[in-house]
Amino acid sequence: MNTIDRRIALRRHEVAEDHARSRLWLVLWGIVGAVLIGALVWAAQSPLLDVDQVEVSGVARSSTLETLTALDVEPGLPMVAVRSGSIAEAVASDPWVADATVRVVWPNRVEVRVSERVPVAVATVGGATWLMSTDGVVLAPAAGEALSSILVEVPVDLEVGAAVEDGLAAAIVLAAALDPSLASTTAITVAPDGLSAVVGGYEVRLGPPVDLAEKARVVSALVAADPPEGSVIDVLAPSRPSVVAPATLSGE
Repeated sequence: MNTIDRRIALRRHEVAEDHARSRLWLVLWGIVGAVLIGALVWAAQSPLLDVDQVEVSGVARSSTLETLTALDVEPGLPMVAVRSGSIAEAVASDPWVADATVRVVWPNRVEVRVSERVPVAVATVGGATWLMSTDGVVLAPAAGEALSSILVEVPVDLEVGAAVEDGLAAAIVLAAALDPSLASTTAITVAPDGLSAVVGGYEVRLGPPVDLAEKARVVSALVAADPPEGSVIDVLAPSRPSVVAPATLSGE
């Protein structure tokens, strides 16, 4: 064998050794990767990374706690199994919930923050009474709550969770903007020709259903001034309100 042949054989041997070392490193790295993945899976499923605490705030009347129980969001749930977006969506499906946020706090805590809707009026439609929120959502059948009353004389179908529009929505805006101390003495009627109201025992002339929040604030201030019994409060133009005394009314 000449010198060139020996060099070729030596080079082939070196190449074979390089390939063998490469395969060995690949095998070793594969083993290390498998061990790491196994360790991560074990850690994720182990009690070390389970939910230890579920902190819930803002709940008064919603079914948030029942929803969390149904979703198994409780101590013992693996942290990696907590799907904050899905949980928040399920909690917010309750009409009482205006907004819900879920935060995963590693290593072992879940925070659930709920903002509930506020009931502001009881709407009577076809003999049925419904509890209404400040943003016009039907919360539940009414159960004797001492809130502003709204009598709806126009056709409307209500169901829990529905968001109302038109005349009833305008009446809710008015009720929500009135001084809360007037709630039990406020009666609003939604009729085909518009809104009418009695607040604190006084007839209120509202005019078109515009600027209702401003009109409600003006009415609240005028009622607080304790005008003569039987007076009519006129807020057709809320920037120029008036109180029409009973004697004036009799001469109309």
